[in-house]
Amino acid sequence: MLTNLSINNFRGLKGLEINPLGRINLLAGKNGAGKTSVLEAFWIFSAPDIPELTTRISAFRGLHPPSAETVFVDLFNDFDPHKSIEIAASATPGRKRRTLTISLEERSSTIARSWPSVSPSEPNLERSTQFLTEGQFQIILDYLHDDGRNYTSRGWWVEQVVTPMAPVPVPVELTNAGIHQEMERVPGRPDSLFMAAPFRENLQADAQRFGNLQLQGKDGEILSILRTVEPRLNSIAPILIKNTPIIHANIGMDRPIAVRLLGGGFSRIFSISVAMEGARGGMLLIDEIENGLHHRVLKDIFSNLLSLANKFDVQVVATTHSAECIEAAFHALGNGDEGDFTFHRIDQREGHSKAVYYDHGMLETAIEFDMEVR
Repeated sequence: MLTNLSINNFRGLKGLEINPLGRINLLAGKNGAGKTSVLEAFWIFSAPDIPELTTRISAFRGLHPPSAETVFVDLFNDFDPHKSIEIAASATPGRKRRTLTISLEERSSTIARSWPSVSPSEPNLERSTQFLTEGQFQIILDYLHDDGRNYTSRGWWVEQVVTPMAPVPVPVELTNAGIHQEMERVPGRPDSLFMAAPFRENLQADAQRFGNLQLQGKDGEILSILRTVEPRLNSIAPILIKNTPIIHANIGMDRPIAVRLLGGGFSRIFSISVAMEGARGGMLLIDEIENGLHHRVLKDIFSNLLSLANKFDVQVVATTHSAECIEAAFHALGNGDEGDFTFHRIDQREGHSKAVYYDHGMLETAIEFDMEVR
């Protein structure tokens, strides 16, 4: 579990130190303060051997797919790739600080060529022209682990366009684009998960994670947190519909009901709960955790979230815009161990970022006197 994190030259964050970190961590701040960027930095740091994550985070924000000219640039502060990104953190006491350095390098060779492709079996149908473009720059992820070992992974943009030729009646251009990766795997690294806002559950991923819980005999452990949103819940189970497993809930009706039909709040909490299994030993990063949830259930949700996080050894970092969410988290977790819960407010002043830590006494005072901490 990470105890602190520093971020330099990432997105809109020139420099930011978040200290301390606990099991459940809540980040607040005004729009544009950089809360989501902090979550993205946590996620990239948790998987320093997967260059493709550096473009996936932009898709989570709803941005258009990148191109060879635009890929990677928006990661760097002020869009200046000459300043390397550095994300560093401490974890186990007595071990070295982990450091991830992200930089861009010009590739020694790039490709932009076309060629005809003809299948010998069906030349009339498979004849096409293929055009391959590779980006000029590659992103370098240089990771110094706390065991003193260094791991380097790299990735670059590759785009392939296939254009069928006559006599195909209606030629349709097919494009396949993405990041080509050369990864040096970090051994023993746990997976971490990012839940973006706006939230949309992945039905198959949720079903697979729930199935893993069933195999371990731990599916019942998530029922208590789900009942904070739907008290009638008796059980949940996957049902195969058109070869797709759909999670259904038994709430005392004549037949099970699909989880998605129980409302966005229930679906979100179900996805968060089963994500604990997928992020076992790693991190669960949740943007705008309060979305879809009534304020009256938030206190019980945070209590159950801490229980699940401890059981699955998951560190949770979440953002919020809600004063009710902050208050509920404090009342649920603030009287426990200092390592259970931390709250930080992210501020931007004159282009500089600062994370202000509120210890339990400060946060209690802020809530009591209705001080603005969002």
